Amino acid sequence: MLPSEYPEVRDRPALRELLRIQVDMQLVDLRTLLCLPRFDDGLDGGCNLTATMLAANIIAGASVLFWQSGVEALKPGPDRGERFKSLMAAHYPWMPDDAVDAELGARIVWDRTRAPLTHTLGIGKQAHLFPGVPKDERGVWLTKFEHGLDVEVASRLMSSYERPDWLGATVRQEVGGYAVSVPSLAWGTTRLLRGVLGDHTEAPAAEATARALLQM
Repeated sequence: MLPSEYPEVRDRPALRELLRIQVDMQLVDLRTLLCLPRFDDGLDGGCNLTATMLAANIIAGASVLFWQSGVEALKPGPDRGERFKSLMAAHYPWMPDDAVDAELGARIVWDRTRAPLTHTLGIGKQAHLFPGVPKDERGVWLTKFEHGLDVEVASRLMSSYERPDWLGATVRQEVGGYAVSVPSLAWGTTRLLRGVLGDHTEAPAAEATARALLQM
């Protein structure tokens, strides 16, 4: 199921069209990345960093387009980090087996995962690999399965409202830091999207923004 097919936007034509044009393909890309590596096909790269960045970018985009929405929000501003973290705290499906609460989990994804990947090629995310990096916080590393998911499994994962039994926590605490599960973050991103798109407080403004952008 793609975002434009979510039941949460069934009665919101402008949002459906915006999702169809610009967001569906990004979820397809994320689903594809979960199927890597595929060693038998010569695709050795697991794309952990790429998948994590894409999931974070989808959340970041949702925090601008669908959360406290308005056309003016698309202008660059200093509030992007706060938007991201407040949306994650409100609508990301944090579970009891996550090692963090919603507020800390959102900070780990934004400040300790996305920011180093965006600005320093990931240096600073795992300070123990680079002793010269200031060690002001615990390290964060990304985990994914050794082999890519089967295509059908990845499709079910990205379409499932309930978390599959085999999928672990998004954030686990380990010696020296936190491990962020890439498949769990990918699934959580779909749940976050459905949550904010189905938020009856937020969705009318998001529909108005989509209508204005599409000039419908």
